Amino acid sequence: MVTPSMRSMNVRCRRPSDPPEGPYGVGVIAANLNPWFIGNLLIGGFIGMIIDLASGAAGTYPASVAVAMPAPPPVVIEPPAEPQPTGRRGRPIS
Repeated sequence: MVTPSMRSMNVRCRRPSDPPEGPYGVGVIAANLNPWFIGNLLIGGFIGMIIDLASGAAGTYPASVAVAMPAPPPVVIEPPAEPQPTGRRGRPIS
């Protein structure tokens, strides 16, 4: 859960398959003015405004955010080793 605020928030995301050191997608989530803040300002006056600003209730964040992710690191697949020829008893031929 994110606490409401009027400050923008920096985010850093990574895929579960990526190592902890990254690569990361980064973005900034801008805070928006909560529409109820205007109503509280009209009803509660200056005191309502101060309470909303102090508690963070004056700001909201979007419900979802898209973060551009860098391309995943390339996957290196090594070819299988050549099988060694074996004799009738399954032992390698030397």
